[in-house]
Amino acid sequence: MDSGVIRNSILWQNRGPHPRDLLVLTNVELDHSDVGDQSGPVTDLGGNISSDPLFVAAPANIHLSPASPCIDTGTCTGAPVTDFEGDSRPSGAGCDMGADEFVP
Repeated sequence: MDSGVIRNSILWQNRGPHPRDLLVLTNVELDHSDVGDQSGPVTDLGGNISSDPLFVAAPANIHLSPASPCIDTGTCTGAPVTDFEGDSRPSGAGCDMGADEFVP
């Protein structure tokens, strides 16, 4: 992949033996995402953070904990209307970053 927009995503401690992260991309645009290791050429479109997303128990459980900084800090623009479990988006004041929409 040479370029693209990463939106409403969480890229946190996702390194492996063959990392496919921002280091291998060029012309990346970040929009309302939580990125732990931001390297390389990146255009910040706004709303990005670099904070531990506070998953319930990563990697086995990627649900957002109640204290997660990713809750209500995503963008609803271009986001699916449901999360990976079918929960409606948004469930609070705004859409959450990542695959999970926090439901209290």
